[in-house]
Amino acid sequence: MRVARGCLVLAALLAASAGASSARAAESQGAPDSLIGWWLDFPGLSRVAWPYAYIRAHPGDIVSTADRGELLDELEALRWRLDDANYTALHETVAAWHERVAQTTEVRVPGDFSPAWLMAHPASRPEVGHVEALGACEVPDWIEIWDRAGIRRIPWQGGLALSDLRHGEQAVDTGGAARVSVVGLYGEVTEYGVQAWNFSDAELPPGARIVAELPLDGQVVPWLRSAIANFLAHSKPGDDCREIVAEPAAGAN
Repeated sequence: MRVARGCLVLAALLAASAGASSARAAESQGAPDSLIGWWLDFPGLSRVAWPYAYIRAHPGDIVSTADRGELLDELEALRWRLDDANYTALHETVAAWHERVAQTTEVRVPGDFSPAWLMAHPASRPEVGHVEALGACEVPDWIEIWDRAGIRRIPWQGGLALSDLRHGEQAVDTGGAARVSVVGLYGEVTEYGVQAWNFSDAELPPGARIVAELPLDGQVVPWLRSAIANFLAHSKPGDDCREIVAEPAAGAN
């Protein structure tokens, strides 16, 4: 098992803080004084499953925005190359990946921002003025797989592990690569060995996402797996989500 390079968004928000000193039911409220106080006003707080809660930052504070543009460009270029080479199935897969990335315009900040975590880490709290919304998703009943078959979801069941997806109809097509990336509930990205010589198992919680490499040659292939995993780390941890969106401060542009 190998943990991939950490996401940069939280670091950017903390730096900004220091420098400053699905159907979705969205509600607006005035600018809050703290994230903890904001959470206390969240509707249905007692029903929130905290691994599926998240924050969204203002678009200008999202480091992944530029990464998303680069990812779309690479997917588009790869799609045309596959079309020219008559790789019909892989062309359709890359087109499906491109469509999902293009359609996802709202991104979250990876990390645990529950009241318990915020109270335990007062020095690491993001500046509330840089947070656009708080949200919480219902616990999904699926895990999601990105591989040569495209994007698919399979039903989650208790005890489901990576080893359960090595064989059979639901198996992850690893593209012959040594590792896959697994995106956890807080947006953490971990690489797991999937070949006989390096296999490492992991239990998969509902909503986990697995990203495999495409069976192609070239440096873009492992880069693409990493970039897709980073994109998913910034995606909401479920489909059915509720949000509170902060109203702009008076006089704000």
